[in-house]
Amino acid sequence: SPASGLSESLVYPNPFRPALGHTGINFSFLPAETRIRIYTLAGELVRDLLTGAAGSAHWDANNISGQRVASGVYFAVVQGAGDKKILKVTVQR
Repeated sequence: SPASGLSESLVYPNPFRPALGHTGINFSFLPAETRIRIYTLAGELVRDLLTGAAGSAHWDANNISGQRVASGVYFAVVQGAGDKKILKVTVQR
């Protein structure tokens, strides 16, 4: 069931390592219809996601154009239930 706030939010696996068999990055324990915007360190939008009714979302580590993102640190700005939280996500290719 979806969470009522952002305090229990979780992102995993973090770091994301495809060489270890990871297929994507999961965001969970979020309210339903929470918006997740993923940015580079330079502030460029990489991907825009929305959680479903269960309060979770999956990012395949691709950008808006469908290309794999490079290794590095990304910021996920999570907005839902009248609150905002920033999560750090690491990709190691």
